[in-house]
Amino acid sequence: MAAEPERFPTRIRPYRKTDRPRLLELAEEYRAMDPEFHFADPDKPENFVTFVAENEAGEIIGAVTGQAAVEAFMVIDRSYGTPQDRWALVESLIDFGGVDAYMRGFPIVYIGVCDYIKGFARRLLTMTGMTDDNNRAHLRFKVRQRYADIKRSEA
Repeated sequence: MAAEPERFPTRIRPYRKTDRPRLLELAEEYRAMDPEFHFADPDKPENFVTFVAENEAGEIIGAVTGQAAVEAFMVIDRSYGTPQDRWALVESLIDFGGVDAYMRGFPIVYIGVCDYIKGFARRLLTMTGMTDDNNRAHLRFKVRQRYADIKRSEA
């Protein structure tokens, strides 16, 4: 059943667990259009806030979820050692920062990629857990995937 369009919903309120089935239904509608659609599950701790919009009949017509994220920025001395040395340095910095993000409970680290280093970004994509974020101007680093064997209490 499609909700009638309104200029403004009558109510926006905090998410309740009983809202979950409707939000999953809405997410599936988007996934049907785009299999890569990312649903920020409001029941996961990294998704720290969700607001739900209801129409006058109390039906959920939309929601917004805030996801805590880390965005990483890296600089290295391009004259340091050999290309292999620089790549080892990049891997070390990513792993050190990635483990720290994972231990703090952040599932994803965004790494900004400007046009100047797109070739470098392709090399980063060869690392475990690194994915292109639907051709956006950043990559998604799924730290849970890369560090799944580490217990958070080991920090």
